[in-house]
Amino acid sequence: MNENHDDLTIDQPDDTGLAKDLRKQLREARKDLVQKDTEIGTLRGEMRAATVDLVLKAKGVNHKVAALIPTDIESTPKAIEDWLAEWAEVFNISALEDLGSASEVGGNASLAGAEVSGVSQEARAAFEATRRVETGAGTVPQLGEAATLKVIADNKGKGSDVVIAALQAQGLVSG
Repeated sequence: MNENHDDLTIDQPDDTGLAKDLRKQLREARKDLVQKDTEIGTLRGEMRAATVDLVLKAKGVNHKVAALIPTDIESTPKAIEDWLAEWAEVFNISALEDLGSASEVGGNASLAGAEVSGVSQEARAAFEATRRVETGAGTVPQLGEAATLKVIADNKGKGSDVVIAALQAQGLVSG
């Protein structure tokens, strides 16, 4: 056997049957390792995309922001929320803190924080978010022009003083 040869997977002319068998096993193990590394990379990407999507939906942020989140940001809801909070001004997100965190989403606190074996926190949060959407529980506060138009529409025909008071109560205009 050639001791100076770098690649242990290449058969040598003077190999014994045992050495050839070990080299074959090594080639198969490397092939399996490459396949598993590829699968892990794919699953990590899918998990990151799902986590980012969940946090953005929970915050009421446009899903297109996901493309702008740097890949070096951890794939945890907390890290993504922190990044969103840091860049909220850039995306004109003024009520980010009022919307709650992704792990708090859901009207039923006992389910949102419950420990269920075999179910991840992200999966529970996703379930709660879906449940709230399907049941209509909880509303996302409107921001900016949309909020102003909603207050005006809700108070239509009640007089300008009522509309102004409602706008002031929402913090949309100052006194």
